[in-house]
Amino acid sequence: MNTTLTHLSMAMLLLLALSGCGPELASDAAADHAPETDPEKALYVIAFNIGTSMRTDVKPTDAEGSAFRQGLRDALAGSESRVDRTFPAQKVLEARTAAGRQERAAELAKSASLEAPLAAAHVERAAGEAGAVRSESGVIYREVSEGDGEHPSASSMVRVHYHGTLRDGTVFDSSVDRGTPAEFPVGGVIACWQEAIPKMRVGGKAVITCPPDQAYGNRAAGAGKIPAGSALTFEVELIEIL
Repeated sequence: MNTTLTHLSMAMLLLLALSGCGPELASDAAADHAPETDPEKALYVIAFNIGTSMRTDVKPTDAEGSAFRQGLRDALAGSESRVDRTFPAQKVLEARTAAGRQERAAELAKSASLEAPLAAAHVERAAGEAGAVRSESGVIYREVSEGDGEHPSASSMVRVHYHGTLRDGTVFDSSVDRGTPAEFPVGGVIACWQEAIPKMRVGGKAVITCPPDQAYGNRAAGAGKIPAGSALTFEVELIEIL
């Protein structure tokens, strides 16, 4: 949110609060209220935008969230601040965020370590299937039907249908289930796809099994649907080179 919008939003928030919307915010117990009137909707959108601009990947505790709301309530009510306003708030939050990220990275690394032998076993099973070919990188490519069109290149834009599953068969993403093919540049996707898609011909289908280091590695992905260290399997149909 730019500075002008921030100032305008805060001015609107204070104006509305002081002109009939009430100087106080709702109590935490009554906070789950769907906006109904236009002023309520305006305040909600402003607050949501402010919250979005402040959001980090470290979730506040209930007590921290309550402290934030109390500070806003006190300010709108014209009360004195309960904390010295020279308190280094930004520095404290930056340190907290950094510590939280380190903790999250350690958790992901531990999860990936536990997942590693299971992922390796899944890749080995895929390599043992009839027609499967393992590349030097460890990607398993198994052609289902060849297709009769051209091969895409690393710089091609393609349209595909795909169905992605974890080692236990859980579907984490599927254009097939959505009923809408995906379009993307071959050079803009995960490593195993960059390697495997150029092997396909338009009209062909293949099963691609990606070791963790050729997919998302020690990162979680897919809005949490793909755990850290996962081996992934994709059923892919190359529909068109765009």
